[in-house]
Amino acid sequence: STGEYIEALQRISSESKRISNLIRHLLFLSRQDEELIKSNMEAMSLPDMLNDLIKMNERIRFHHQETGKVATVKANPYLLKIKNIIDNACKYSEKEVDITLSQKDQHLVLEIKDQGIGIPPEEIEHIFQSFYRGSNTHDYAGQGIGLSLTLKIVSAYNARLEISSEIEKGTKVRVIF
Repeated sequence: STGEYIEALQRISSESKRISNLIRHLLFLSRQDEELIKSNMEAMSLPDMLNDLIKMNERIRFHHQETGKVATVKANPYLLKIKNIIDNACKYSEKEVDITLSQKDQHLVLEIKDQGIGIPPEEIEHIFQSFYRGSNTHDYAGQGIGLSLTLKIVSAYNARLEISSEIEKGTKVRVIF
C-alpha cells in the first residue's frame, strides 16, 4: 500500500542519516586532528547553546546559576559535543533530565543528571572507549562512539569530564571548563 511504501522510505531515510552520521564520526575519530577541533573557534555562550539544545525535549530542565560572570567558552560551536551527553541522558531515562550550569572557583561547571538505567560501576572506566556500550544498553540504539567523541573534543578545549552513576538510579556527568 501507499502507506507501507511511505513508512519504508522514511525508515530508509532515517537509517541513511544514521549511517552517514556514524561514518562522519568514525572519520573524525580516526583523524585525531586537534587542528580541526581548534579551528573556527569563537566565544560561545553556554546558556544560549543549552537553551537551543533543550528546546528539542520537554523533559529537560535547565538551571542556570547566575554568577555575575558571563558563561562563555572559546570553542568551535559545531564541534562542542555536549549534545551527545544530553541525548544519552534523555535516551536512557524516561524521567526528567536536569541540566545545571554554575561556576565553581574559576571554572564553569555543566552538570547533566538523569534518573535512568545507570551504568554498572565496573564499566564506568570503559564508557569513553570507542565502540564500548554498557552491558545494560542492549535495548537502546547506539554504536558506542558518542562519548569517546565527546571526551576527545572537550579535552581539546581543556575541559574535563567526570561521571558518577548508580544502577536504576541514574547518571551524573559533569563537564568542567
